[in-house]
Amino acid sequence: MLRGAPAAASRASPLGGVVPSVRQAGARRQAVVTQAQQQQQQQEAAQQTELPLAGPEPRRFTVAEGQLKNIASAAFPALMRLGSGAFVSGYKSSLVPEQPGQYAVISFLGRSIREDSAVGGFPRPAQPLVLYEFEGCPFCRKVREAVSILDLDVVFYPTPKDGPTWRPEAIARGGKRQFPYMIDPNTGKEMYESDAIIEYMFKSYGNGEVPLGLRLGPLTVISCGLAMLPRMAKGSAYKKGSKLPKEPLVYWGYEASPFCKVVREKMCELEVPHLYRSCARGSPKRQSLFERRGTFQVPYIEDPNTGVAMFESSAIVEYLEKTYGSSGSATLAVRGKATPRRLAAVPVTGATGVAAGGGPATAAKGQMVVSTNPLAYRDLSMLVIPIQAGTRMDGCRNTQLPMYTPADVKRAIFEDPTGSSQTLGSVVRQCSYGRSKVTQRSARVADLVELPCSGTSRGVAWSMSTCEQADLDGAASAAEDALRAKGVDVDSYVHRVFLMPPGACQMVGMAQVGCDRKAGCRAWIGGYHWISAQAIMHEVSHHMNLDHAGAWRDGLFQEYGDDTCGMAYCCAYRCFNTPHAWQLGWISVQQVDGASLAPGQTVTATLASQSVGRAQGGGLRRGVRIVPTWAPAVDPLFLGYRTRHGGDATLPDGAANKLSVYTAAIKGADDARMTTWEGALAAGESWTHPTAGLVVRFRSVVNGTTAVVSVCRKGGVETLQSCQANRDMDCNGLAGVNDRACAAIFKRRRKKKKAAPEPVLAARRALAEPHAAR
Repeated sequence: MLRGAPAAASRASPLGGVVPSVRQAGARRQAVVTQAQQQQQQQEAAQQTELPLAGPEPRRFTVAEGQLKNIASAAFPALMRLGSGAFVSGYKSSLVPEQPGQYAVISFLGRSIREDSAVGGFPRPAQPLVLYEFEGCPFCRKVREAVSILDLDVVFYPTPKDGPTWRPEAIARGGKRQFPYMIDPNTGKEMYESDAIIEYMFKSYGNGEVPLGLRLGPLTVISCGLAMLPRMAKGSAYKKGSKLPKEPLVYWGYEASPFCKVVREKMCELEVPHLYRSCARGSPKRQSLFERRGTFQVPYIEDPNTGVAMFESSAIVEYLEKTYGSSGSATLAVRGKATPRRLAAVPVTGATGVAAGGGPATAAKGQMVVSTNPLAYRDLSMLVIPIQAGTRMDGCRNTQLPMYTPADVKRAIFEDPTGSSQTLGSVVRQCSYGRSKVTQRSARVADLVELPCSGTSRGVAWSMSTCEQADLDGAASAAEDALRAKGVDVDSYVHRVFLMPPGACQMVGMAQVGCDRKAGCRAWIGGYHWISAQAIMHEVSHHMNLDHAGAWRDGLFQEYGDDTCGMAYCCAYRCFNTPHAWQLGWISVQQVDGASLAPGQTVTATLASQSVGRAQGGGLRRGVRIVPTWAPAVDPLFLGYRTRHGGDATLPDGAANKLSVYTAAIKGADDARMTTWEGALAAGESWTHPTAGLVVRFRSVVNGTTAVVSVCRKGGVETLQSCQANRDMDCNGLAGVNDRACAAIFKRRRKKKKAAPEPVLAARRALAEPHAAR
């Protein structure tokens, strides 16, 4: 059985015809097509099924309510830069008779203003260029202006400050902490320095002459920097907890548009990769979008991950934030249907928190036992195999040359002695508290394996130009055979990770769930994620029977929606959630069930943060598992406290310093079951399970890294017997005389004793009279 990583849900190209999925690998040579050829590709893309439009109807030349100041400040950069990037090279306009079906800036009285440019005679790249950059960088803005002027398509990988994905990837590939960083897959050229990149672009894909506004040296940089002042560095810093899309978005816009700028800022903050279809004034792509949608307006996005297309900048920004931002545990109304939060956090009532000076009321206590699973591995036995399709001088259809080298992969997997960057080894060490390790003693990155464009392995035909399961298995077998021929003891490694070339397989990764350790088990990583430690950890963990980590978002269950777990979306650094960490044998949990937690009983646990090391943990357990045997249809609950330490340093706001509540039917180490993040509690909040009658309270935090929690099992209303037994049947956190219900019961009992019935009083008088006569 195979499970895809967060980006493996669809292998079809999300980028519509002129995109990385159809890149042509080959020699380091200039690969260009004419404008007519590119238009043909666009027409073929337009014939594909269009994504449904969501959000408001496009309204030209209007600003959404409440957005006037925002758009005005976003317009300042274009004014400061004198409109650089607003017009395609060789722009010209003309007044012509109105023609139905033809895009025009404006039409009136049967006449239209039509726009044209000189880019039709420029060489066009067969594959989009790649740029690592961020919105608030003046050097990056220069390059983006050049992209708009040349009408180029570019795959942007945003690199905001503290971004956990694309910034480290760019640094690992290029060796410098410098942006912008450009890769041209058509020629193999990789470059730093904005002036050098701009000159290269105009020589390769323009008329060879850089516009004056881009070649004024320091004056250009200063004006770009001053232009960004009103935006207060928006788009420069990573927003913690953002979720990486499974596949890149497609974004239509141009640099000088203020409406496009606010969308670009949000995509940069969220690290959302996107194919940028530049369409400044005079771009022939405007006609292409007009034909597809019946109108032209930018910004316009297409999200293949959700099947949504959208106009209007304010709606797009809101959509990006809700879809890929850290939105906490609340769900939203879906198409007018209200959906309540799965975990309704309400203030604790009754007992006060320990931090407030009080403590939980003395109540009947249940008994907790320690539950532990065997350690999944001590030293990871793993062989990582980088694969190239064809030779460097003769590539295969629908593929391109690898973006990374085996040396890049080694730096992403094995720990850096200086500890300057996160790697697979450092994350595993931190998240397992040193119990599991990834070192060069038991793991290895093989040399690059060159495979032919097609072949037959174990009697099954395969091709590097397609991405069916037979192709993946066939390429894996061929790569293993090639390494065996070179003397590599492939069979001595349990886990074999195949790094597939970019192109045909538009995915983060896939892997077998479970593993025959004798026969070995396989995982595949997509061509754009070779150096993603989280992607590799996710796929290899499927071999240990870990399933995906989901959550309810916007009224829908998302299989990769758990922000707190590496078995969810890729590729932000974080450890595993509590049930998966318990499954791996990395943590022990305190456990109760129906036999050890009777109705009205409460258990209290002190938990070390799951994110801190052994020394800080102080020997405390790091989780609670509740098995509600009295409610057979209810999955076990797990409680875990997480903080921003170690492998969880970039944990999102919705989970950091909070008690996360999970449900999972996992029974042990070999039980591949999905987990569900139900929500998170802050100190002082509680939650009631609607079916099992459990009340979970996050009572307090001690020293920032320890949580005090309690779990009570409801048993109905309070009775004299429950009050005398000090049981908290209604789980309000109080018991005995401290509980108002019990106090009222005790008061009624005392009144009954004082007001005895009349027959009893008469009997007492009759007994007293003979004594008086004597």
